[in-house]
Amino acid sequence: MSTKVQPVLVPDLDLLGHTLFEGANIELRIKAARALVKLGSQSAVDLLVRASDDRDPAFRAKLVKTLSQLNHPFCTDIFVKAMNDADCYVRKSAVESVTNVDHPEIIKAIANCLQDDEINVRESAVVALEKSRDADTVVEVLTRSLSDSHWNVRRESVGIIAKIGGSNAVEPLKGMLKDEDSEVRTSALAGLADLLGAEVVQFAVEAFTDPDLSMQLEAFDIAGTFGTTSTIRALEQIVLRDDCSMMVRQAAQTAERRIRERHVEDRDSA
Repeated sequence: MSTKVQPVLVPDLDLLGHTLFEGANIELRIKAARALVKLGSQSAVDLLVRASDDRDPAFRAKLVKTLSQLNHPFCTDIFVKAMNDADCYVRKSAVESVTNVDHPEIIKAIANCLQDDEINVRESAVVALEKSRDADTVVEVLTRSLSDSHWNVRRESVGIIAKIGGSNAVEPLKGMLKDEDSEVRTSALAGLADLLGAEVVQFAVEAFTDPDLSMQLEAFDIAGTFGTTSTIRALEQIVLRDDCSMMVRQAAQTAERRIRERHVEDRDSA
């Protein structure tokens, strides 16, 4: 008994091209773009290159998201161009969609987006850099965003610098311990704890009197983890303050107890 072989359906390139440029709506045109991406031939790529210059910014924004699935050298030029697009939504879509962030031209374009007039573009550029494998370059680029006027850009930058780490991350994080935003300060302190270990205690002690409760609690927790008997005096001074709240007092006492318990364990095991 013979088995009937199903014919392989080959997309009609002319039809896809017509739909890409003359489609009735954006979604239909993007479907054609996706089909061309899957096809991946040079003729398909040539059509996508032409489409990247479309006059409709909404289409250009959706197109760059679609092109992120295509592994082709021309994509680098398209993404760089899109990150410099006149429309902020296109720029945002480009930095969110780009995959090869370690390409020198892409890194340069993302760095430029960190200076964008639109906060959403700057935020997306910060997040995009987390995909890089080059820690030193990312820290160097993101350090420029630590003086951004918007707190959320600074928060995201501190968080990624702390996560990526490396020797170059320490000084930028130290500088953010005095930021006006409490979450930026807290993230910087937590990041330094991960990078420095016991050396972070000096910064934690300075944060015992921070005006923000979350920052204080983070500092007490770090002190309890890394502090030595010399840290206890600073904790006792916090507990004795007349303006010390119950929550702060309990956190400081808990940190002190943890230090004493660890000191006893270390002494017994010596």
